[in-house]
Amino acid sequence: MARRAEEEENHWPGFVDALSTIVMVVTFLLIILGIVIFVISLQVKISDDLGAQGTINASMVVAEGEIRERQIRIELAEIAEVAAQQAKIIEQQTKHIEEAIAAKKTVEALQKELEERKQQLAQLADRAVSMEKTGGAEIQAKTPDETVEIVVSPPQHQDTTSQTRRTSVQSADAIMIVRFEDGAIELNEDSHVEAKQFLDRNQSVVARQPITLLSYYNVSAIAVSQSKRQAYYRVLAVRNALLSNSIDGALIEVGVRPADDEKDFDTVKAFLR
Repeated sequence: MARRAEEEENHWPGFVDALSTIVMVVTFLLIILGIVIFVISLQVKISDDLGAQGTINASMVVAEGEIRERQIRIELAEIAEVAAQQAKIIEQQTKHIEEAIAAKKTVEALQKELEERKQQLAQLADRAVSMEKTGGAEIQAKTPDETVEIVVSPPQHQDTTSQTRRTSVQSADAIMIVRFEDGAIELNEDSHVEAKQFLDRNQSVVARQPITLLSYYNVSAIAVSQSKRQAYYRVLAVRNALLSNSIDGALIEVGVRPADDEKDFDTVKAFLR
């Protein structure tokens, strides 16, 4: 019986081996599955991280773009403001340049006029010098047939209604003397009338002879330059009176010289020669 029992087959070792093999295979498969799941989850996490990072980067790029755009707008506004200021400065400078050009033209015109005046004064000075060279034998006139005396009063004393005003021309056949009171420069109306009468009486001489005007000043006066200036204005006033009476300006010579005699102070003499 015992022998028969030992001879019977024992299936447990094979069952244990098969079971342990199955367990090992299942365990191996579970390990492989776990590894695969881990790898897949890792890849999914990396993808999510990359997507989130990309979103963040995109947001940062957008934010940087907006910031840069604002900076550009601010810079453009500053540039526009600077350009406006520069344009205003340029406009002011252009205006100053135009004013300077206009002032330069005015100065040039004044300089030109001054040169013309200098030339006229030089011509008058030359004529005066040539007259001074004649010395005491200035210009001789005939013995006067009549004497009319005109004294030109200063402007503040002139009164056209006054009958006591002394205006006169001391005239010989060829000389007219106009005497000015202190401060008088221009001939008054009565003086013009007397001068016209003198010219009318000597029309035959005036028509064919040049007229020389000499204005005398007091060389011993305190303000000699002022006395010279008054003498120059007076001789021009007499010249204007002659021109107003249709005397040709080309026939009129003017000059200013110091008076040798006290009676010649503040006088203008017209010589018909």
